[in-house]
Amino acid sequence: MKDIRDDFPQLKRKINGKRLVYLDSSATSLKPRQVISKEQEYYTKYCANVFRGIYRTSEEATAAFEEARRTQNEPIQTTALADLDRFMSARAESQKDLAS
Repeated sequence: MKDIRDDFPQLKRKINGKRLVYLDSSATSLKPRQVISKEQEYYTKYCANVFRGIYRTSEEATAAFEEARRTQNEPIQTTALADLDRFMSARAESQKDLAS
């Protein structure tokens, strides 16, 4: 659990001499340092609308957005492709059974 706590800067705080305990809610959530770092990079380097501009900062923002999307989708796509492969194999087997 300590490794996870280290990712959240706010959890390093102490209140009344005790470590901060955080229970998630639908109103807000803590951000890990990796997210804070990327948000800071966005706001200080290329704060611009993605997909809407033909100027350099917009293109950089779009590239960063697409890279984040690709990075986040890889595990999801890997699982989805494995599921699709199993489905297609089962379908092919069913079709063979129907044909015979």
